[in-house]
Amino acid sequence: MSNDFGINLAKEHYSCMVDLLCRVGRLSKAEDMIKSMLFQHDDVVWSTLLRACGLHGDVDCGRCVADEILKLDPSFAKGKWREAEEVRKMMRSKGVIKEPGWSWIKVKD
Repeated sequence: MSNDFGINLAKEHYSCMVDLLCRVGRLSKAEDMIKSMLFQHDDVVWSTLLRACGLHGDVDCGRCVADEILKLDPSFAKGKWREAEEVRKMMRSKGVIKEPGWSWIKVKD
C-alpha cells in the first residue's frame, strides 16, 4: 500500500481486514492475518474474531481465540466475561437486540 498509494500500514488497516474477513466467514484467514500483523495483537482484534466464531458457530476456533485473549490479559478470566454476560442477559430480558457490525447514534430530532 505504501508503494502504490503512499499510505503506511497501520493497526487499523489490519483490524478492518480482520473484520471484513470475519463478516464473510473466512475465520481461518482472519486468524492468519492477526498472527501476521506487524503490530502488537490486542484484545480488540481478537474479540472481533471471537464474536465471529460465535456468529458462524465455529466453537473450536472460538476456544483458540479465547486462549489468545487470555494470554494477552489474564484478568479477563477474573470477571470481565461474567460482567459482559450479565449485560447480555439484561439486554435479552428487556428485548434489546444488537445486530453485529452496527452501531447506533442519536442525531437531533
